[in-house]
Amino acid sequence: LDMRRGLLVTRAGIGRSIEYYSENAVHRRRKNLFMQRIRLTSDSEDVVILPIENPLNPFLYGYTYTEHLSRERLVFSDNILRVFYRLRDADTMLEVRMMVDPGASSQLDRLVTRDSAGFIIRGRGLDVKRYVEFYIHREGAKGDLEEIVREEIPDWASLLSEHMDSWSRLWDEIGLEIDGSDRLAGSITFYTYHLLQLIDDDGEELMIPARGLHGIGYRGHIFWDTDLYLLPFLTFLYPRAMRGVLSFRCRTLEKAIQYARETGYRGARYPWESVDDGYESTPRYY
Repeated sequence: LDMRRGLLVTRAGIGRSIEYYSENAVHRRRKNLFMQRIRLTSDSEDVVILPIENPLNPFLYGYTYTEHLSRERLVFSDNILRVFYRLRDADTMLEVRMMVDPGASSQLDRLVTRDSAGFIIRGRGLDVKRYVEFYIHREGAKGDLEEIVREEIPDWASLLSEHMDSWSRLWDEIGLEIDGSDRLAGSITFYTYHLLQLIDDDGEELMIPARGLHGIGYRGHIFWDTDLYLLPFLTFLYPRAMRGVLSFRCRTLEKAIQYARETGYRGARYPWESVDDGYESTPRYY
């Protein structure tokens, strides 16, 4: 994990016959964009399968999303796949849009199963890039669902350079310096990285969910006491981000007052777990 550049690099091999290399990033400036590059070489034909199986994170596998989303339709066009999911509140659709650059001298086939959809890429010495974006469609905007998406293949080098430059400027801006053991410095830098990647510099509010972008536990909920842990760090190193946290709490204050009244308390009571609307979202088995 290259925290300075916001890039996860994986290398693996089996003897001298198979070599695997990948780069993965969630673009820091274009918050709805996941990027992945895979290079695969072997002594025979190479095959890369790129599915969308878990819409909450296109690079993870598993079906835990089914309690929140149901897959409604697929739209293929050349090297683009659009998968539409219906959220439990029926007026909202989540679109996961994947574009694949299969590289030269490769074969691109479609993949559809009960739980996933994507592409199968075959060739020798594969160098595959994929770009996955997320869009929300509200009821009344159905024209967006029917549109034919025609986009040029993005330039990997330009997007990656933009992403890494943004990370470099952010580290320089917060000016984090740690004296002490390498283990201590590494741990603090690691936790700082996880926190910083959730900050949207263009947004007026900031909601920090448990697990961030690194797991589906807690379903992206915001805990009532999160602000207490964020306050010292963000106040000193990134105060405008802390302002975003407070803006979210101010916007949902009326919901907190209502929740306190409903549960027999005075004042305001923020839920143990909430989402962007400020209502209690803690699973009932807790």
